[in-house]
Amino acid sequence: MARHDVERTKRRANRMNGSGGTPSVARAARLVLATGCLAYVAGSIVASLEPSRGAWGLHMAGYLAPPLRWILWIAMAAGAGLVVLGDSATAARPQTDPARASLRPFVAVAGVWLALAATLRVRESLLGDASVWIANVNAPVLSLYSEPLSARLLDGFGSVLSWLGSRVDQSSLGFASVAAGVPAAALIAGIAREISGRASASVVGALLLTSGFMALFFGYVESYPIAVVFLLAYVWLALRFLRGSGSAIAAAGALALGIASHAGLAHLYASYGVVAWRAGSTLPKRLAYFLAPAAGALAIVLLLGYEADHLVLGLRRALESGVGTEGATGALYLRPYALVSWRHATDVASALLLAAPLALLLLAAAFAAAPLGSLRDRPALLFLGVGALTGLALIALLMVPVAPAQDWDLYAMLATPAAVAGVAFGAAFLPGALRGRGGAGLAGLSACALLSFVLVNANSATSLDRFDDVVSDPAYVSLYGRAYAHESLERRWRERGDPARALVHARAALEAEPGNPRYWTNVGNDLRLTGRTEASVAPLRRALEIDSTRWDAAYDLGLSYMGLNRPGEALPLFHRAARAAGDRPEIWHNLGLAHFALGERDSAVAIYRMILERWPGYAASLRPSG
Repeated sequence: MARHDVERTKRRANRMNGSGGTPSVARAARLVLATGCLAYVAGSIVASLEPSRGAWGLHMAGYLAPPLRWILWIAMAAGAGLVVLGDSATAARPQTDPARASLRPFVAVAGVWLALAATLRVRESLLGDASVWIANVNAPVLSLYSEPLSARLLDGFGSVLSWLGSRVDQSSLGFASVAAGVPAAALIAGIAREISGRASASVVGALLLTSGFMALFFGYVESYPIAVVFLLAYVWLALRFLRGSGSAIAAAGALALGIASHAGLAHLYASYGVVAWRAGSTLPKRLAYFLAPAAGALAIVLLLGYEADHLVLGLRRALESGVGTEGATGALYLRPYALVSWRHATDVASALLLAAPLALLLLAAAFAAAPLGSLRDRPALLFLGVGALTGLALIALLMVPVAPAQDWDLYAMLATPAAVAGVAFGAAFLPGALRGRGGAGLAGLSACALLSFVLVNANSATSLDRFDDVVSDPAYVSLYGRAYAHESLERRWRERGDPARALVHARAALEAEPGNPRYWTNVGNDLRLTGRTEASVAPLRRALEIDSTRWDAAYDLGLSYMGLNRPGEALPLFHRAARAAGDRPEIWHNLGLAHFALGERDSAVAIYRMILERWPGYAASLRPSG
């Protein structure tokens, strides 16, 4: 009996040391990892040869110029080759002590990454809700949405930019996410030290630092980069506590801040149950620990100015929109396929392949190497596994109304726990794969995967091409999603002085959602700007028929009538626009022009005097420069 206990203890020690069980099991796990890497490279190349909307997690290299595309493919193939050739019999190394591990190699990598993030930051505010956040930060009253802490922090960053005299736009506000990458990189260094074990801490850190979710810190104007910082802080603090160093209350506080930064991080509560259970010695204490993050998050959002009834309503609407229930949101918001369908499965797969491709391969290989029962001796892996499962479940269930490829940042945030868990499971059960040439191959392949996405979005032309592709397919994108995306493209081209291109997207948005007066207004405005003034009248009239309170439609229709030399019809429209949006000097200016054209010079002079009093700098802005 004693001998049996000794053998059982040895087997358990082998599992804890990362031997992966028997040699045949270890070889099977290595085969899963090598085959997965080769399949990932092959899939990326095939998807990039003719970029498909259904493979948006793999096709990025197809939008890059051929020399750069070929270099990426060669580098990816080389990385996969190193994984295949990696020696599973790499000499064993002692367990890494998180408290004494050297950070110097990782600091060097993080420095390179931060330089790349600043240089290769995104150039267009199309993916996610960047344009909405830019408008929100510039608005007189800030909307908190379901991300009150992130909204306040972004608004604070915008206030600093304004104080410095900078325009608050994609180019400047995008540095908020680059700045958020600094604490994110530091937290990843801490997490890498906690989970590396007998694997190389440098490889573990590099795999986390080059995971797809890190693209969030390349200049995206969104709440997700801020939320992911709090998510990483929560994971690091929880891992420290589960190791016996640190406080459960600190982890609870980080989770509270995370939920306050984005309500979607509430899914981490299940993983916090592992922390709460180990923190308390009795059931009441465990319950108190378990309720602490919820109480903290509620207190934070209320202090930030979020009203309790709005919180409940916002959570309900987010849930209804996310699962895509027709009764709650209408057919306009529904995707053109069911939750259980191959098209939804391809969207889920693309989201995961974009956010955490190598980590998920490591997770699959680790499960081939070790039984689930081994998690009983590893509370840290149990904690990470639960967080990964809840995030992956949400990704599988979400049916957001916009194009899934456009909402990639939401999926990236939800996949972050799975990315950390995948690397941690790989380090625990396949430490030899995360060392030597095999580890270098994994890190290199992960870097190429991240870089392909970053390079596409760091160039305006390639990011526009890809965005137009992934939002236009009626087989994958809801009516609302297509309209919303094409309106973003319409606004982009109009602001850059190309109304002809803007008109193409204005019509695409109108075709998807013909009942929206805003899209009729955009079509009419772009027709006028392209010189088709007569044709612009009908869509602008239609916009006012749908919604008579739209000041922009009334104003644009007035401009069209002025262009057709019909000031009598323009005058009441300008009056209507001035009553609704009287803080815009251009409306009053055109109102004065209409009075002048009708021979009512006294009225025109009175309006121009009022403009000079209220907006003394407006007249100077009308003078041509140079």
